[in-house]
Amino acid sequence: MNALRHYAAPRTLLAWSVAYVVLLTAFSVSNRAQQQSADTKTGAPLAQPPAGIVTLIVSVTDSDYNYVSGLTKDNFTITEDKTTREISFFSEQNEPISIGVLFDMSDSMTGIDRGEYDQVKLAVLHLIGHCHPASQVFVADFSNNFRLITDWTDKSQVILAAVKSAGKNDGQQQKLKIGQTALYDGCMSALDILAHATHRKQVLLLITDGEDNHSATTFSELRQRLRASGVLLYTILAIGRRGPSELDIAGQAIVDEMSAVTGGRAFFPRDRTEVEEVAERIAIELQHQYLIGFTPGNRKGDGKWTPIKIKATLPPPFKKSLIVHSRNGYLSPVAAP
Repeated sequence: MNALRHYAAPRTLLAWSVAYVVLLTAFSVSNRAQQQSADTKTGAPLAQPPAGIVTLIVSVTDSDYNYVSGLTKDNFTITEDKTTREISFFSEQNEPISIGVLFDMSDSMTGIDRGEYDQVKLAVLHLIGHCHPASQVFVADFSNNFRLITDWTDKSQVILAAVKSAGKNDGQQQKLKIGQTALYDGCMSALDILAHATHRKQVLLLITDGEDNHSATTFSELRQRLRASGVLLYTILAIGRRGPSELDIAGQAIVDEMSAVTGGRAFFPRDRTEVEEVAERIAIELQHQYLIGFTPGNRKGDGKWTPIKIKATLPPPFKKSLIVHSRNGYLSPVAAP
């Protein structure tokens, strides 16, 4: 048994009183460079799951929301239709990630002032800076239309410039038509890009208020696509200083369901400090996840959603209960005609 390790949920982030520009520079020249050195020394070749299995990205916390690492496959149980499934693949590595960052820049976000949104951007950069240095990132924004600001890159300066450019048309070949909100269409476009990602672990980081009034895509269609994608969706719901309205409350329910079906999470920060803590929490979670594979029971090729349950337990003499975060099912592959 590997030594169990607990990683505390953040109470605070950095001292954010340093000027915004200085911290952006620190992202590009410090965070990723320092982590590059550490990961180069400790990195190991990635084990590859066999064909024909369902793989799940799994996070485990205790009741105090501390992340638990060092578990083995013997600590997990996966059940499908009351039948325990054999775990045929298990990995716990801080591996490179393919991350899509998607900013909602529509009129419904105007309640967030420039300083608030700059703080969100800075938190996003901090999150990326603490991921594996070989991770690749694309940055996009949307309003009436979807705009790809920069395609896949691991270059810090390119990521920094792209995040700063979100919502701005200066110097951009493709112009963002700011007005209504095509949230579902924007997510579908982001998932199209993630479908061609290099790394097996794929994440979409969405900053939005959850409102949609301009998409051709329905919520049901997006939900089905998210289920099938294997992408982890982390959403930061940006309410800002307006205070929660009926639209905000509806937006919370929408993004909460969108994120939950992927095994990701939706966060609802109320102020700048909580935005910083959310970014730190996501960064820690992405570094301490398990990749677990099992042979599915549904081999009918009917494309239907099959619910599963995942449970994690500590070995004796530990008695603390554990909480598992992951997808709660899988789509059976559709049989070829």
